[in-house]
Amino acid sequence: MSSGPRLFKVYPSEKSAQRVSEIDFAQLGLRERRDIQEWIAATPSILGDDLLIIAKEFSGFDGTNERADLVAVDQDGNVVVIELKRDDTGADVHWQAIKYASYFQRATADDIVGMLAAYAKVSEDEAVTLLTSHIDADDLSDLNRDQRIILASHRFAPEVTSAVVWLNQKTGAGDLISCIELVPYRDAESDSVYMQVSTILPIPGVEEVIVGPGSVRSVGPSGVRSDEVTRFLRGAASTAIDALSDELRPDKRSRWAGVGPVNRYYQLWYSTPPWGSQVMRYQLLLPKETRVAPFKVTILMRCDKEEQVKRHQDSDVWFSDNDLVTLKDRLAAPEVATNERTLRDDDRWLILSESRSGDALDGPFQGTVADMVRGFVESVTPIVQDIAKAESEE
Repeated sequence: MSSGPRLFKVYPSEKSAQRVSEIDFAQLGLRERRDIQEWIAATPSILGDDLLIIAKEFSGFDGTNERADLVAVDQDGNVVVIELKRDDTGADVHWQAIKYASYFQRATADDIVGMLAAYAKVSEDEAVTLLTSHIDADDLSDLNRDQRIILASHRFAPEVTSAVVWLNQKTGAGDLISCIELVPYRDAESDSVYMQVSTILPIPGVEEVIVGPGSVRSVGPSGVRSDEVTRFLRGAASTAIDALSDELRPDKRSRWAGVGPVNRYYQLWYSTPPWGSQVMRYQLLLPKETRVAPFKVTILMRCDKEEQVKRHQDSDVWFSDNDLVTLKDRLAAPEVATNERTLRDDDRWLILSESRSGDALDGPFQGTVADMVRGFVESVTPIVQDIAKAESEE
């Protein structure tokens, strides 16, 4: 039985299908850098990952003139080196990519910001905003904690795939190196060109394709998208949002529970100023290393005072110093600052927080957290709305 990729053109009215012929990129006159690299730079989702491209043809390594095809950051903050080959990898492409990845192991957040700013032709402040939004984090402290490699080609030499399987097993990372197969097809009838994209390594293991009982554990960045903490916090937030009136319902939220230095976090905010994912938002927190009960979930309203004032200089839809003083005073009022809530104010942050603890990340505790979130938003959002309305009327 053939296990290779196959593409068929379907004729619904004739109830028939015709196989479309696979062809080499070279036969189509397509090149690695002029064509394939440009496609991926413009649409990195071709590689099956949500990647932010930060450099193309990068050669800024010390002591060598070597040049990486594409460099990206994934949504866990890892630097991803992408090496492209047109129709055959040859026997050594993995070694080439490993060298490049090793060169990035000491790259700082400032280095990466500078790379993105140069590539995207934006200011460094704009590059910071792009990166923090992409990785869904408060800051760039988790940026480049690790590096990954993606190899993309029409065909892979067995020397490469053998080495990739061995390296992934030995490092324990599982996806240290991914092999993406790009298979071009030409439909002779219409002269259209198609490309089928498949991840051939790492191969999904049995544990990834069966359903079994979950467990509470500290989850690394590669597992945050569908792990128990994400499901719990997302479920609590969704239940709370559904119970809110339309005018109070946050319309933006995290994709999953991110991983910070201390906490797993899930964020809610509004699409209009003075709210923003990095400026002012609600945040659900669970200590990252929590393995056994009790599980403490905290909701915060986090306001970056420095960023609000900075943005206010360009537009009065953001909060001024006076607005922030008003916000602090109203959050400190007895009807808002209950015994269960803590208000913190320092040079940069204004934070109101409230917590609940439970014996398990189960339905009853999720309901308790949802009730806390709903009550918290019902107390805080009207205050922010009132101050924003008063600011706009002045």
